[in-house]
Amino acid sequence: MAKTKNKNSKNFHISKTNIPKDSNRKVFDYARLSIIAIIVIAMIIVAATIVTIYLTNPERTTKWRIEAITADYYENYFYPNLTSASDESLDKQMERFKVLGFSTLTLRDLLLFDSGRYVNDMPTLTKYCDEEETKIHITPVEPYGKKDYTVDYRYSCVF
Repeated sequence: MAKTKNKNSKNFHISKTNIPKDSNRKVFDYARLSIIAIIVIAMIIVAATIVTIYLTNPERTTKWRIEAITADYYENYFYPNLTSASDESLDKQMERFKVLGFSTLTLRDLLLFDSGRYVNDMPTLTKYCDEEETKIHITPVEPYGKKDYTVDYRYSCVF
């Protein structure tokens, strides 16, 4: 018996090749996107936790703030006033302070410089650090530019 093909009949043979490929791909794409989304959300949560722990650490934030105020003090207040105060050359002027440094500042001095520029930070910083016992000592370094200095911090803080 030979099979004859009828022009009007369609081949209804079901096989894997007859299943539309797009439906398998969509299921796979949604699963993959879901996994990627979960991983990204987990990474954001971990990063936010680390940043929160880093920023809410009182020791780190207090020291960071004191260092920022010290930089502002030397670079924008002390150094410009020092270089404009004398007819002596900057190198000769700084040479005197290169070994021993400038006079030691207390935290109180630092917060009250330039007509009390940082007086609003006093309650926050003095909550952890003693304003008279926390000391900052600045020493100029060659070539004696605005950012050429070292600072010795002697913290007297309780965290």
